[in-house]
Amino acid sequence: MTETGNDSRMSGANYKKALLLGFGLFAAQLMWMLYNNYMPLFLQAGGQGFSSGTFTLGFGLSATLTGFIMTLDNIAAFFIQPLMGPVSDRTRTRLGRRMPWILAFAPLSALAFAAIPLGPLMISPGLSGNLAALKGPFAITMVSAIVMVLCMALWRTPMFALMPDLFPSPLRSKANALINIMSGIGGIIAFAAGGMLFGMFAALPFWFGAAVTLAATGVLVLSIREPALPAEAPGAKGGPGVLARLRALPPARRKSLALLVLTVF
Repeated sequence: MTETGNDSRMSGANYKKALLLGFGLFAAQLMWMLYNNYMPLFLQAGGQGFSSGTFTLGFGLSATLTGFIMTLDNIAAFFIQPLMGPVSDRTRTRLGRRMPWILAFAPLSALAFAAIPLGPLMISPGLSGNLAALKGPFAITMVSAIVMVLCMALWRTPMFALMPDLFPSPLRSKANALINIMSGIGGIIAFAAGGMLFGMFAALPFWFGAAVTLAATGVLVLSIREPALPAEAPGAKGGPGVLARLRALPPARRKSLALLVLTVF
């Protein structure tokens, strides 16, 4: 079946390609959900007013400080992810434009994610919540979390950019739907399996998420082949840059883009 013209039908090969690409978003969503669910427990456990249904040991941080730490991923995304689109557009390797970033930073984010609970595992029950006596374990957890957040910001945008690279415009809505279904499945598994694993051993959700991300990276690298760079691709030699392309948009489209960005915000 052809993929050209206005044909919006998905072939079996396209469904397979979308599902394989969806493994990347599946893994990313799984890690984020596990991180958002269990990282605050480690940060606040042992503190005043903290209660948990399991034997959680942690650093006793306040809810306010914990909330700030949990926004670090948003801060990193704000500064890094907008840059990664143009940077990956200009990347030239035998693996393609996007895949080198995924191959380099997805495994690093997974390994850093797996290291986050190592700090809490070093806490003895008598010191839980006593941050002054837990500077070493706290540093391990925070450095691991920061590395994970930074690496995630470096590979998520190239992964998202693969979808329009791989699918022509008439197929993108269907491909995007399948990829987002994979993301939803990742969130469901994080809720369903995460609590069970955390109840067995507090580090297991993190190790599980890291293993899934490493496996998903392998699936992407082995199964996805990036297309040849299109001549009109942004960042191609002689082509206009991002700001120039935005300035060239008709006023009505600029307004629509601004409203779309505001909605996402």
